[in-house]
Amino acid sequence: MLPRSGDSDTVLLDAKPSAPAVSLDPAGPTQSASAGSPSPSASASASPSRSASKSASPSPSPSRTSASPSPSASKSRAPSTPPPSKAPTLRYGDTGPEVEKMQRLLAGQGIYRGKFNGRFDSRTEEAVSTFQAYNEIYGDPYGVYGPETRRALEGTG
Repeated sequence: MLPRSGDSDTVLLDAKPSAPAVSLDPAGPTQSASAGSPSPSASASASPSRSASKSASPSPSPSRTSASPSPSASKSRAPSTPPPSKAPTLRYGDTGPEVEKMQRLLAGQGIYRGKFNGRFDSRTEEAVSTFQAYNEIYGDPYGVYGPETRRALEGTG
């Protein structure tokens, strides 16, 4: 059973326990509240209520609670893709997937003939130096896979 206010027949609806109460006037043109369909033309009652403020929710249906955000609304606010990070400079002693990628690219150029193990060893360093010399790359130290060497080998920029 829904609570009724003081001496009128106005029904007070509460979307959630912490939300302020909203009263609907059943004598107005929006008597479809008993049918359960929401009415955007519901107006706040002028009769005094226990709440200091009125809710902004126009929904007279007690079964519909739209006070909490839907899961899809919170997902749309999350960043879709992080900004691209600066590519790392690789040198002797480094390991990982970036080193393996570089080894494969150097092998594709016919310069590196070692294993694709993701270890920047002396053979990898020699291949990088050779690539830099063939392509006249002077922006990076010889044997260091920096931004200039990366652009030339990966074809970016």
